[in-house]
Formats: sequence, structure tokens, C-alpha cells
Amino acid sequence: MNWNKEVLAVDRENARQIAAQYQFAWIKNVLLQCGLELNDCFPENNNVDDMTIEQKIKLRKILNFNYLLVLDDKDGGVLIYLEKHVIGEWKKPRYELREDFSQLDPKRKLYTCVNIEFWSVFDEEDDGEENDEDDEEDDEDDNE
Repeated sequence: MNWNKEVLAVDRENARQIAAQYQFAWIKNVLLQCGLELNDCFPENNNVDDMTIEQKIKLRKILNFNYLLVLDDKDGGVLIYLEKHVIGEWKKPRYELREDFSQLDPKRKLYTCVNIEFWSVFDEEDDGEENDEDDEEDDEDDNE
């Protein structure tokens, strides 16, 4: 499995909220790639805090019907299961406090780097498709 890694440099006060927004967008993306019709299951602004009870109920019904489970470990990590197979994982983000010496304002000198790691089966399929195309091109070159 290939882990995707990203580092986000963000304001100290908003670090956890921004990480939660990235996680929410990733979960939504994985579920959409499963081919689910998720109309009206998410808020228009894509903010997890704005999900209504009705949207959560509708989403849970769709997930249950399709044998999908989004399991939050309450520590910042998420596993997505299809039947009993893990199809995606989001690791707990790591937060690093860093200092920007070029800033004169002491309130702006410190910032947070959010290190996130995630993967899904769909990422791996994309990699495989690219490799298959490369193999076909190599075969054509060999035939010439």
C-alpha cells in the first residue's frame, strides 16, 4: 500500500480544524469513489460541523445498505471498511510547532505544521493503471 503524505503549514489556532476539514474531504472522496449516490448527505459548504442530523441519518443508511463502515478511532484516525476489508485509512495527524524567524510580529512567529498520512484502494488502482499503460508502451517498443 502506498501512503499519501502531506504537510500543511497553518496558523496555530486553526490547525485541528483544518486537519478535520481535510479528513472530511478525504472520507467523502473515498465514499464517492465507491460509486455511492450521496446527494443531500453532506452540507453544501463541506464543513463537517454543519452536517445536520437528517444528513447523518441518510448517510448512515446508505453506508449500511452498501456494507460500508467509517470507523473513527476518536484519536484522529479513520478506517473505512467495505464488508470486512479495509479500503482506506487516515492516520492520526502529527502536529509540529515551528518558528518563522522572518516574522517581526511575535504572534506570527510560531505556526503549526500538520503532517497527514492516508491511503485508499482507489489510490493504488490509479497507480496500477498508470503502470499498465507504461507496460503496453514498452511492449509496443519491443515489437518495433
